[in-house]
Amino acid sequence: MKKFAFAALVAALGLGACQPAPPPPPPPPPPIDITGVVADMAGACHTVRGDNGTAYALRAGVLLPQYVRVGSRIRVVGVVDPAQDCPGRTLIRADGGVTLVGPPPRPRRGATTVPK
Repeated sequence: MKKFAFAALVAALGLGACQPAPPPPPPPPPPIDITGVVADMAGACHTVRGDNGTAYALRAGVLLPQYVRVGSRIRVVGVVDPAQDCPGRTLIRADGGVTLVGPPPRPRRGATTVPK
């Protein structure tokens, strides 16, 4: 019985040595650098209109409302999120961070009047 167990062990080790190595993991997604204007901050997806005219989305909580408002110019460094949950926009995972490039334009005072 011991001879058969030893033969089976040798055969199993021989088959294990012939197995091909697993393929390497896929490369990480390339980083994206976007500069644009915040268009919408309502809901689960915040919209950023890029300088190239493309609409991108960031998850809620990435843009902090006490610092960034609608109309603010920002720079986003990140990667495309594999879970595209925002229809019509490319969802970006901001791994590299969000930088405030310029404040939103100030509203003109006195430009709008209400007739009496």
